[in-house]
Amino acid sequence: MSIAGLGPAGAVLAMRAVARGYRVTACDPAVAEGDCLPLWPATYGVLAADVPPWAESFFHPSFPLHVCTPTVRTLPFSYRMANKQALRDAFREAVAAGLVEVVRDARPDCDVDCSGAPRTDEALWQFAYGEVVDFSCGGDATPTPAPTPLFMDWR
Repeated sequence: MSIAGLGPAGAVLAMRAVARGYRVTACDPAVAEGDCLPLWPATYGVLAADVPPWAESFFHPSFPLHVCTPTVRTLPFSYRMANKQALRDAFREAVAAGLVEVVRDARPDCDVDCSGAPRTDEALWQFAYGEVVDFSCGGDATPTPAPTPLFMDWR
């Protein structure tokens, strides 16, 4: 099987194909020099109910979702953030074991394209902005606990 694109989707597909006995060649021109994967700067998350059992190790534990509408309430479902390092480590192990071949050149005959949406200056993209905040209490020696994650509504 030939896979174009080694973001999280391509890496997971390659490992699932290997688990089913396929020989896999994965190509991505963005693979970092000296590595078998490109950078993954984005944050990835999924509803907890959508995580299959085989992918448990690739996600951090779930947490309850609290929203302010305008009062705080807890949603009846939970969310899980991808553990990118665990996924990258598992993929690197598959490459080191010779189960996946990684090439940087594009293959026109790829079986599956996981390279993502074409990037143009005309497309609109969603961006998020955040700040890292010290949760200590000023001069108080006892820091306040970090808040629980807050679900960012898409409205």
